[in-house]
Amino acid sequence: MNPKSALIAIWRFIRDLATNQYFWAGCAALVLLGAIGYFALDRVIMPTYTRHSATTLVPDVRNMQVNDAQQVLASLNLRVETETVRRLKPNVPVDAVVDQNPLPNVPVKAGRRVYLTINAGSTPDVVVRDVSNLPYREAGLRLRADGLAVVEKPDPVPSPHSGTVTRTDPPAGATLKQGDTVTVYYSTGLGSRQVVVPDLVGMTLQEAELALKDVNLRSVTVRVGSTAFSSPADTVRSQGNEPGTRVREGFVVRLYPATRN
Repeated sequence: MNPKSALIAIWRFIRDLATNQYFWAGCAALVLLGAIGYFALDRVIMPTYTRHSATTLVPDVRNMQVNDAQQVLASLNLRVETETVRRLKPNVPVDAVVDQNPLPNVPVKAGRRVYLTINAGSTPDVVVRDVSNLPYREAGLRLRADGLAVVEKPDPVPSPHSGTVTRTDPPAGATLKQGDTVTVYYSTGLGSRQVVVPDLVGMTLQEAELALKDVNLRSVTVRVGSTAFSSPADTVRSQGNEPGTRVREGFVVRLYPATRN
């Protein structure tokens, strides 16, 4: 095709397009869609995005009743998590907010979680668990998990198995309030002095334990068949170490019960 013919073809295409009503209708539709898109972006999408990134100040809900505090936070589009304080705080009303995180006036985004600590209605009871013979660090962790305060002390009476719990004060089975203190005594090992094992046969269990304690020795009761010590008044039939035997302080002497008829 020569240049003249090409120009003529282009002119005819432009002329036909300019007189084509479907072309102009399509252009009008595109303009209308563009206007609608601009309006949606300007009036809907951008304001929503801007509000999403905006922050709000956390209100002070401390000392408020928990239900009121939750309503205040929910009205600001903040989420709430609650936990109950272990001990009753007498200077704060029951079921009121003791503390909050984040603190008041901290700027946060919408949907942020706010943690509220609620004052307990009463201080829960705790039964002291038996942690005898456990490593004293582990025993302390278990007692603290129950909500008790723990003080760890070396037992002044020697015993084997250094680092293990010999006793607690109050003893296992005692009922305390959460937050009360339990003293955990732990072994520092056998003593350096040699002591003589006393004659315990014929004594009651209570008398035998006291006699061993007087010379810094310890005891453990042993079941014989179906017979076991059931009270401190039960009689010792035999002992694991002969009277007169010399052992180190803290040594454990086995006590066997007398057979009952």
